[in-house]
Amino acid sequence: MKLPGIRRFSLLPASRSEGCRNSLKKDELSNMLRDAGNDAWISQNTRLALALYTKALFCAETDKTRAFAYANRSCVLYRMGAHTETIQDIERAIQHDYPQDRRPRLLARRGQSLLAMHQIDAARAAFMEARQMIRSNSFVIHSHEIQEQLEKGLLKCAQMSHRPDTHTDPPVSSPLFIRQHEVPTITQPRRRRTKKIKRANSKNQRSPSPESHGKAAYKCTLGGQKAGWHLQASRNIEAGEVILIEKPYARRIDKRFLLQHCYQCFKRCLNLLPCKKCSEVGFCSTECEKASWLPDASAETSDTSDASPIPSSVVRSSHRYECGQISRVDFYDFAGWRWMGRNELPSGVSEFVQRYRMRLLVRPRDSNYVNCNMTWLPFACIARTDQKHLKRLIQDTLAQTASTDGTQCASARLLAFSSQNHCPPLDETDDDYLSIGRLGLPGGRVAPHKLWQLTVAAVFLTHCLSAGGYELDWGRHCLSNATDDPLPASWAAACLLHDLQTVSLLATNSLQVEYTTPSSYRQFPSCLIESNRGISLMGGNRLRVGCGIYPMQAMLLHSCDPNTLTVTTNNGTAVLFAARPIRKGETLHRTFGMHYFSQNRVERRLVLLMMYKLECQCNACKEDWPVPLEDVNIRCQNCHRAIRLTGRHLQLADERRPNCHCPLGMQQRFLHQYMRIRSDVTEQMRQFTDYCQSTPFDQLSIAALDKNIDRYLQLLNNESVESLMMPPSISVELINRSLDTGLQLRYGCTFAMTDMSSLHEREEETSECQIS
Repeated sequence: MKLPGIRRFSLLPASRSEGCRNSLKKDELSNMLRDAGNDAWISQNTRLALALYTKALFCAETDKTRAFAYANRSCVLYRMGAHTETIQDIERAIQHDYPQDRRPRLLARRGQSLLAMHQIDAARAAFMEARQMIRSNSFVIHSHEIQEQLEKGLLKCAQMSHRPDTHTDPPVSSPLFIRQHEVPTITQPRRRRTKKIKRANSKNQRSPSPESHGKAAYKCTLGGQKAGWHLQASRNIEAGEVILIEKPYARRIDKRFLLQHCYQCFKRCLNLLPCKKCSEVGFCSTECEKASWLPDASAETSDTSDASPIPSSVVRSSHRYECGQISRVDFYDFAGWRWMGRNELPSGVSEFVQRYRMRLLVRPRDSNYVNCNMTWLPFACIARTDQKHLKRLIQDTLAQTASTDGTQCASARLLAFSSQNHCPPLDETDDDYLSIGRLGLPGGRVAPHKLWQLTVAAVFLTHCLSAGGYELDWGRHCLSNATDDPLPASWAAACLLHDLQTVSLLATNSLQVEYTTPSSYRQFPSCLIESNRGISLMGGNRLRVGCGIYPMQAMLLHSCDPNTLTVTTNNGTAVLFAARPIRKGETLHRTFGMHYFSQNRVERRLVLLMMYKLECQCNACKEDWPVPLEDVNIRCQNCHRAIRLTGRHLQLADERRPNCHCPLGMQQRFLHQYMRIRSDVTEQMRQFTDYCQSTPFDQLSIAALDKNIDRYLQLLNNESVESLMMPPSISVELINRSLDTGLQLRYGCTFAMTDMSSLHEREEETSECQIS
C-alpha cells in the first residue's frame, strides 16, 4: 500500500468496464442465447434448452427481449410438466408486452397447464380468451393450428366437467418437489424411544447425564499455536444430539448452479427471476432479490415506503457491491503466475520481469497459483460488514470481551489478526466481524510464495470493493488511523488478506441432495408397481451448491474419523449433530473432505498437506486404518483384545493388535452378540430403503423419518456396540452413513425431480408446444 502505483491504480465500475461487458445486460447476447436454446429444443435436449433460455432472460435488456425469453422458457417448462412455473412465465411474458399476434399461443399453453392441474373453469376461460383474440385479430401467427388446439382443449374441458369420475389421475403442478422442514432446537432431545424398546435396551443403553439438562454441549478452548481455538465437549453427548445451531456470517453459491438455484437462499428453482442490473445471478422471488441488495438484512428497505421488512433470519449477501463484477471477484490468477507459466513474455519487458519468470518456471506448477473458488467468500465477508463497524473494531486496541471462565481478557488490535489473543464469544449468536477475525490457519503459517499471491489478490479485491461502491479511502489517509475519513483501503486489504487465508479453507459446504422419481408415477400412478413409486437412497446426488463461513463451526478441528456431522437447512442454518457418543472433554472434530472410509492414508495426508499444510494425527492416520470392506475384528468384553473374524485384512489386523486367548465359549458368545447387531443394522437399512422406494417422495412422513433415525441412534448409543466394535468397523460406518442420510431427509435441503428421460415420447404435447 506504500507504493503510489497501487493507490493510483483503479478499476472502473462494472457498467463502464470492458472486462465486465459479458456480465451486464445486452439484447444482442440474449438473442444469441435464445437461438442456441431453439437449437437445443429442436434436438430435444430439454435441460440445455432450459439453461440457455434462463441465461437469455438474465441477459435481456429491454422488455421485448425479456418477454420472448419468458415465452420460450414457458414452452420448455410445459414440456417438463412444470405447469405452475409455466403459468408464471406466461404471465410475466404478457406483463412485459409480449406481441399481440403471438399471444394466443401463450393463452392456449396456459389453458393446457391449467387443465393438467384440474382447474377446469380457469382453463376454459384461457381457451375462450385465446379464441376471441384470434377472431378479433387476423394477423395472428399460425392461427389455424392454434384453433385446433383450442377446440381440443375446450372439448376436454367439457368431458372433464360432465364426467369427472373418468379422470382418475391426480393433478400435476410441477416435477420439482422441495421438502420444507423446521430447524431443530437444542433444548429438544433428538433421541426418542418407545417403552417397549426402552425396556429391551435398559441394560446397555446410556442414561442421560443429570448435567445435560440446560447446559451447553460445547465450550471454546485454546489449544496452542497450531490448534488455536477449538471446541470441546463440556459434558457427555449422546449420538444424534444437536450440539450447535448457527447461521452463516456470509455464504456464496457455486457458479455452476447460478442458472438452477436462487442466489440468495440457494433454493432449487426452475424459473428464476433475473437480477435487475446484471446478467450473472437469479432469484426465486422478489423478496430474495430485495434481501440480496441490503447491506444489512435486519434493516428495512429504504427505496420504497411500502416495502415489507426483511426477516432477520435471511442470510446477508450484499449483492450491490459485486453486481456485474462477479467474474472479477471469482478469479484465481491474480499475480499472473499461471499465465506466465503458459505463455511467452512480450518483447520489451524489463529484465526484472524476465528473471521473475525464470524463477517461477522452476517451481512446482501446483504451487504457482491460488485455488479456484477461494476469493468470492472472503470478499462477501467484507462486503456484508459495515465500514463504520469494521473501522471501529480496528481502532479499538483494548476491546474487552468475556472469556469462557468468566475472567476478562484484552483482545489485541484486529489489524494484527492474532487469533491466539482473541477471546471467542460465549455462544453462536454473535454476528460480529470479530468472530471471523479470531479464526486462525489450520496448519500454521502460509508459504511465502503463497502469501505473495494472496496479498496481490487482497489488494485487487479491495479495488473491486471500491468499484462496487464500498466506501474506502485511497488518498492520503490510506495508511493512517483517521477518525473522520472513510475506512482506509489498507485496513480493508488487511482484512481480506486474513480472510483469504482462513475463510476460504474453513468454510462449510452447503449440501443439497437431489433425488429422481420415476416419471411414470406422475403420468400413470395407478399403473406403477408399489415398490417403485418413491426414491432410491443410493441414487441420491449430493450437490455442493455453495459454501458459507460459520464462525463457531469453523473452529472444529479436522479428523479422518469425525465425531460430528453437519446438516444445512433450507434457510441456510447449519445444524451440528453428534455422529457418535462423545465423552466430556473430548475434542469435537469434522472432516475437511478426507475420510478414512473413502481414501487411504497416503491420499488423505497428501491432500491435507497441500491444501491446509496440516499433518493429521487422528487415530485413523496414526494406526493406518485400512478402508473397511468388512469387519475384521471385534473386541472381547473380558480381556479387551481382538477376536479374529474372517476377512481380507485379517493378517494385517493380527500383526497390529494382540489377539484374545479367552475360552472359545466366551468368544462364541461375543461373536453371537456381534451377529445380532450386524443383523439389526442390515434389517433396519432394508426396511427404510423399502419404505423410501415404495412411498412417493412428497408423502414421506416426518414420523417415519423420526422412527428411522431413532433406531439408528439406539444402536449408536448402545454401550455394547461401542465396546464390541473395534475400529475400523464397516458396521458402525454404515450406521453413521444411514444416520446422515436420515438427518438430511428430515432436516436438510432435499428435493426430487421427475425423471424427464421419457417425456420426449409424449408426441401430443410435443406437437402442441412449439417455440414462441
